[in-house]
Amino acid sequence: LNHELAGQHLTFDVELMECIPGDKMQKATFGAGCFWSVELAYQRTPGVISTEVGYCNGQTDNPTYEEVCSGNTGHAEVVHVIYDP
Repeated sequence: LNHELAGQHLTFDVELMECIPGDKMQKATFGAGCFWSVELAYQRTPGVISTEVGYCNGQTDNPTYEEVCSGNTGHAEVVHVIYDP
């Protein structure tokens, strides 16, 4: 490793921006068996501004990922999409 940064700890100072949908933006929520690959597909779709994953319906308040995956909470994994039609 002959790079000048080899072996050094790197940190990055970033500022996150909040997406505030404009008047033209639309919202949709899609249920799927597992939200990870579905979210990635929407992130790669032209016109999609942002995605967010979570759970819908179900009987447990604030379930964990493991609880939802167990199938005992009644929740569906979903992807919330904000897009420019």
